[in-house]
Amino acid sequence: MAKWTENSIIQKVRGLLPGGEFLEDDCGILRVESGQKIVVSTDSMQEDTHFCLDWHPPHLLARKFLKMNLSDIDASGGTPFAFTFNLGLPPHFEETWIDTFLKSLGACAREYSIKVIGGDTFGSPRGLHLTATVWGYADRHLTRFGLEVGDGVFIDGPLGLSDQGLRALRSGERWTRESCSPGLSHHLDPQINLGLGVGLAKIPQIHACIDISDGLSKDLGVLAEINQKTVRLTRSFNESELHGGEDYLRLFTSSLSLEELNQRFSYPFQQIGQVEAYQNAYLLDSTGQKVVDCTFKHFQN
Repeated sequence: MAKWTENSIIQKVRGLLPGGEFLEDDCGILRVESGQKIVVSTDSMQEDTHFCLDWHPPHLLARKFLKMNLSDIDASGGTPFAFTFNLGLPPHFEETWIDTFLKSLGACAREYSIKVIGGDTFGSPRGLHLTATVWGYADRHLTRFGLEVGDGVFIDGPLGLSDQGLRALRSGERWTRESCSPGLSHHLDPQINLGLGVGLAKIPQIHACIDISDGLSKDLGVLAEINQKTVRLTRSFNESELHGGEDYLRLFTSSLSLEELNQRFSYPFQQIGQVEAYQNAYLLDSTGQKVVDCTFKHFQN
């Protein structure tokens, strides 16, 4: 077991993350083309709240940690280009774990062509703490506003896989290199269609877009509420599909049909709902009953 100093961790970050060699000052510099919008996303992960060390291998945790921020940037129509990274470590932590985590974080950053421009390290006696802030640029910024009556509601992949993986972990299943169920794989290392948001932003008939991270019943309910519309689901969903979190799908609305979208993109789109004028509830199931948000609540669960 090693006892760390800020300088020893910073030296590892400088050596293992793209852009780390330029981490000499307290502030980083962002450069974008004139007229482009800057989009920013920040997310944190706390041990025993967002992950457990005994079931989340460090190389997969690093990828999930970075990609969950990239997902927000992409859903906004943005292309990521830089990030900051805060690392809170317990006083004694295995060096091999830290090296594996940082090497994987660096590889993931290189995969998506982004560089670290700053961050912080600190002692965290109550467990491992991770925070990333990612910057991107966008020509058109997709937001949660813009739902129009008659829009279809679409997603770009299957719902509920991450929740299935979480249930498997709680039942004792663990990741191995030799075999891993689709749900377990998606929970530990979510497969996100990064780049789709930029393509959606180029189409004027795409009216709103977010990523599904908290669960469909919450995220779609919030989308409907801030637009003061009702969304009626067009099929039934099981509990994992409706309330499970961390799927990181694009959830968007459009006046285009599913067939028209499929002609423009090669993603497995599904239409899951229809936007209607407000009808005393923001989210209705396929039978017209109000959908109750049963997703995880940080300050209640």
